Amino acid sequence: MPYSDPIKAAEYDRQYRLKRRKSDPEFAKRQRGYCKKWSAANRARESARSKRYRQDNIEKMREYENQRSVQRRAKNPERQKAANRRSLLKKYGLSALDYTCMLTEQNFVCKSCGEPEVGLDAYGNMRPLSVDHDHVTGEVRGLLCNGCNRALGFINDSSEKLKKLISYLDSARKIC
Repeated sequence: MPYSDPIKAAEYDRQYRLKRRKSDPEFAKRQRGYCKKWSAANRARESARSKRYRQDNIEKMREYENQRSVQRRAKNPERQKAANRRSLLKKYGLSALDYTCMLTEQNFVCKSCGEPEVGLDAYGNMRPLSVDHDHVTGEVRGLLCNGCNRALGFINDSSEKLKKLISYLDSARKIC
């Protein structure tokens, strides 16, 4: 049915093609072929158009990507947790096997205090031991519980500060 309004005509045409694709497999195959040919011939133009749209709507695109990320993480938290772990290990140059070997060498406890990790992660699971490394050389020193790892971070890995803290604790005990 011809329309004088171009928007109505385009919608009519779209609806016609949708119905025809469902009822006629050959028509659908031809349509896909036309789309592939058109895409190949106009790839640069469409890429530039898409890039312009993303630049002009950067906030909208960020919001969309954030929503998709949240949905993906919520859909499969174990996959996200594994990806986070791989990324973290890669940062320190460790493989999952290296981490597991360190863990077994330490008998699954913190290298500093000798206690197992007791904290929970964001998913309610037991936190893995943290990879401790020298911030100057980047060398991995061992696996620590969250408390020991944070304590080292608060004193900036300074053995002098740690000695002063120990002497403070010892002197405070003598006074009481």
